[in-house]
Amino acid sequence: MSVVSAATSPESGLFHPDERRSEVKDLADRFNDLRSLGQGYIEVRSPTREFPALTLAFRDDHEVVHLTGDTV
Repeated sequence: MSVVSAATSPESGLFHPDERRSEVKDLADRFNDLRSLGQGYIEVRSPTREFPALTLAFRDDHEVVHLTGDTV
Protein backbone atom coordinates (compact mmCIF):
# COMPACT_ATOMS: atom_id res chain seq x y z
CA MET A 1 0.00 0.00 0.00
CA SER A 2 1.38 3.39 -1.00
CA VAL A 3 1.05 6.58 1.02
CA VAL A 4 2.18 10.15 0.52
CA SER A 5 3.86 11.83 3.47
CA ALA A 6 5.81 14.84 4.63
CA ALA A 7 7.77 14.78 7.87
CA THR A 8 10.45 16.19 10.07
CA SER A 9 13.91 15.62 8.63
CA PRO A 10 15.94 13.37 10.95
CA GLU A 11 19.09 15.17 9.81
CA SER A 12 18.02 18.77 10.51
CA GLY A 13 15.19 18.28 13.01
CA LEU A 14 13.06 20.67 10.93
CA PHE A 15 9.81 19.89 9.13
CA HIS A 16 10.46 19.15 5.46
CA PRO A 17 7.21 19.98 3.57
CA ASP A 18 8.11 18.21 0.32
CA GLU A 19 5.92 15.15 0.05
CA ARG A 20 7.19 11.77 -0.99
CA ARG A 21 5.36 8.65 -2.04
CA SER A 22 6.41 5.43 -0.35
CA GLU A 23 5.22 2.12 0.94
CA VAL A 24 3.83 1.96 4.49
CA LYS A 25 6.95 0.08 5.65
CA ASP A 26 9.17 2.97 4.54
CA LEU A 27 6.94 5.42 6.42
CA ALA A 28 7.16 3.21 9.52
CA ASP A 29 10.96 3.22 9.23
CA ARG A 30 10.96 7.02 9.01
CA PHE A 31 8.69 7.21 12.07
CA ASN A 32 11.07 4.91 13.97
CA ASP A 33 14.03 7.13 13.00
CA LEU A 34 12.21 10.15 14.41
CA ARG A 35 11.18 8.27 17.57
CA SER A 36 14.83 7.42 18.19
CA LEU A 37 15.51 11.19 18.11
CA GLY A 38 12.70 11.79 20.61
CA GLN A 39 10.53 14.11 18.52
CA GLY A 40 8.96 14.65 15.13
CA TYR A 41 5.95 15.51 13.00
CA ILE A 42 4.41 13.50 10.15
CA GLU A 43 1.53 14.19 7.74
CA VAL A 44 0.13 11.23 5.79
CA ARG A 45 -2.39 11.10 2.98
CA SER A 46 -3.62 8.67 0.39
CA PRO A 47 -2.15 9.16 -3.09
CA THR A 48 -5.72 9.78 -4.29
CA ARG A 49 -6.46 12.54 -1.74
CA GLU A 50 -5.38 16.16 -1.65
CA PHE A 51 -5.13 16.67 2.13
CA PRO A 52 -3.55 14.66 4.97
CA ALA A 53 -5.78 12.06 6.59
CA LEU A 54 -3.44 11.66 9.56
CA THR A 55 -1.09 14.04 11.35
CA LEU A 56 1.11 12.95 14.20
CA ALA A 57 3.29 15.17 16.37
CA PHE A 58 5.34 13.82 19.25
CA ARG A 59 8.04 14.73 21.70
CA ASP A 60 9.38 12.26 24.25
CA ASP A 61 6.34 10.49 25.79
CA HIS A 62 3.73 12.98 24.52
CA GLU A 63 1.81 12.72 21.26
CA VAL A 64 -0.93 14.55 19.40
CA VAL A 65 -2.76 12.53 16.75
CA HIS A 66 -5.30 14.00 14.35
CA LEU A 67 -7.27 11.62 12.14
CA THR A 68 -9.75 13.20 9.75
CA GLY A 69 -13.23 11.73 9.46
CA ASP A 70 -13.12 11.03 5.72
CA THR A 71 -10.00 8.88 5.30
CA VAL A 72 -11.16 6.62 2.46
